[in-house]
Amino acid sequence: STAAFLQTNLLIHSVNALLVMSLLLLLLQRHFNRSSTLITLAAFAAAALWALHPIQVQAVSYIVQRMASLATLFTLLSVLSYLIARSSANTLVKAGAFLLCLLSLLAGVMSKELAWITPLLLLLAEYCVVRNRALPLFHSQLDRGILVLPIITAIILALLAITEVGALGRYFHSFYDIRDFSMEERLLTQPRVILFYLSQVFFPLPDRFSLEHDFALSSSLFNPVSTVMALLAIIAWSAIAIYLWRRPGQRVVSFLMLWLPVTLSVESSFIGLEMVFEHRMYLPLLSLAGLFAIALVYIVRRCHKARWPAVVFTTLLIIALLVATMQRVPEWQTTEALLINSTQHAPNSARSWSNLGRYYTNLGRYDEAKPAIERAMALAPENASVLEAMGTIRLFEGDPVEARKYLIAAYRTNKTGHSWLNNMAWLHLEEVARGMKPANFLDKALDFTYQARKLAPFETRYVRMSAVVLEKMGRCANAYQTWQQYLKLAITDAERVKTEAHLARHYRAAGDLCQLR
Repeated sequence: STAAFLQTNLLIHSVNALLVMSLLLLLLQRHFNRSSTLITLAAFAAAALWALHPIQVQAVSYIVQRMASLATLFTLLSVLSYLIARSSANTLVKAGAFLLCLLSLLAGVMSKELAWITPLLLLLAEYCVVRNRALPLFHSQLDRGILVLPIITAIILALLAITEVGALGRYFHSFYDIRDFSMEERLLTQPRVILFYLSQVFFPLPDRFSLEHDFALSSSLFNPVSTVMALLAIIAWSAIAIYLWRRPGQRVVSFLMLWLPVTLSVESSFIGLEMVFEHRMYLPLLSLAGLFAIALVYIVRRCHKARWPAVVFTTLLIIALLVATMQRVPEWQTTEALLINSTQHAPNSARSWSNLGRYYTNLGRYDEAKPAIERAMALAPENASVLEAMGTIRLFEGDPVEARKYLIAAYRTNKTGHSWLNNMAWLHLEEVARGMKPANFLDKALDFTYQARKLAPFETRYVRMSAVVLEKMGRCANAYQTWQQYLKLAITDAERVKTEAHLARHYRAAGDLCQLR
């Protein structure tokens, strides 16, 4: 059951919402240079918008993205602790807050690479928030260098990675060995992806969200022309933020504006990650929530007639986001529903169809898997996962000759994994059973299962395959022992009953009799 994982993710998300509210409250107090009930309510409303927005569903519901929510938690805690330390006159509080800042930074980095940008966020917190009204902004050349040097260093490292110079460049380029796009295409496409994320934020209709998205690659600045337009929009946003940073009293706004590109920089730049994932807006969304809070306070304070319309609008907006989020949640209740939804939203994505097809093959539902895998193969005929899945379907259909062709073709892509090893064991079993290969091929089959289990020791299919191969080899005691290991794993009740019946029918208690060869 995934319930415990989801409950934990919801708890982390709730803590993050409190941290977002606390940080925004501090930022609003710095910006307006006062505390008030209005500012507190604005921070609360903005945090609610951040927490309830449907774009956050992926980060919370996708179990593996606990990495993102934990990295966000520790990043927020680090920045908040730093600002508390810098504003406190109490030596003990200051020391404790600085220590918490450092520990949170380290914990964030260990959670996910996203937290690598925390030191830069701390610099922005110092020069934008702590010195919101400071004149002059810099107290010395050293003070100026503390800000400039890390930025220059980051730019140099990015250039080295992009140009494939030295070990660093080769390392980052190696990420693209498993992608169907180049680093250049990713760098050109990401500005459009970022604007797509923003369009989801401002127009959060439930059917605009999905685990997968069809997203055309940019091959140049003008192909498509929206590439250069998106890039110019990001440059303009950043330029306005830098302009406001130079104006005393407006640096908190600058901080919130710069928060967006900075927190997106790790996962939306040269690192060879997947092109689009909505959970990447989990931390960056604080930027827009904070700007909304500032705008809300300005409107209510400067136009008393707008007070109640602003309250009504904000309340309705929060309710609308909650409704949209609740409509998204059912898509994540089962793996099958999520994968079907992905194929509907990304019908031209080979991975969407491949994921659905492989999900069915893993469950032994090969008749349902075949149409999905055929669609994936039409879109990506050289994809290793698709070729492997088609090989297993051919095995199920009783055609080991065709199955071997597909499995070997998958192997030649150099992108196969432990599931391929297990499927090769299945292939050898079928070939020996049909007299196409000699009996000693069972030794190879067993070796394949052991290799697969070494890479994924708790994968139930691999343990089961080992037991079946051992039975075919007549090694009853070893097979019985392996079946016992299988029963201790997380298998379904139906599979457990079936396995126990098999053991009762073919084995003595000690496991020394099996007549299955």
